Amino acid sequence: MATATGVTSNQTCSLNNESAKIDNDTDNFKLDLGDLKSGPKRPILKTFPLTKFGTQNQGFNSSYYENHTWLEYSISQDAVFCYECRIFGSYQIEPTFTSIGLKNWKKLCGSKGLKNGKQSKLDAHASTKTHLTCMAKWSGHNDVKKTDTVHTQLSPIENISKAQLI
Repeated sequence: MATATGVTSNQTCSLNNESAKIDNDTDNFKLDLGDLKSGPKRPILKTFPLTKFGTQNQGFNSSYYENHTWLEYSISQDAVFCYECRIFGSYQIEPTFTSIGLKNWKKLCGSKGLKNGKQSKLDAHASTKTHLTCMAKWSGHNDVKKTDTVHTQLSPIENISKAQLI
């Protein structure tokens, strides 16, 4: 499988003999990723595509979802993204997790560097101020979805009051 690395705005890359046009403009960012209504897209495939790193073939594993609720995977890009940062953040701040996608599976959950005190790419991203801010925005969005807005919560009370006045 051909993989695209370093795809930038308005470039075309070949994936499984298909063409995927990437546009980093937020309105035209159309990948197989989640939106506000659907939430993060987290497909679980029998096998994920493998990419050669040195002498080893490595690929995504759905077990990465377990410790990272924000993680989503794009089948068409064979890359992971941060759902919250992609939806609530800026594409310029952390493009690896918002617009480009992380494809270096060796560094995704760690490598030999972890023994030297280095964090995995997922853990390092999860501790950034930008990510934590986006997580708070996502949490706030979910809270509003559960309880609705103040206006819709008060609407039934207003309707009862109007009915009692008639």
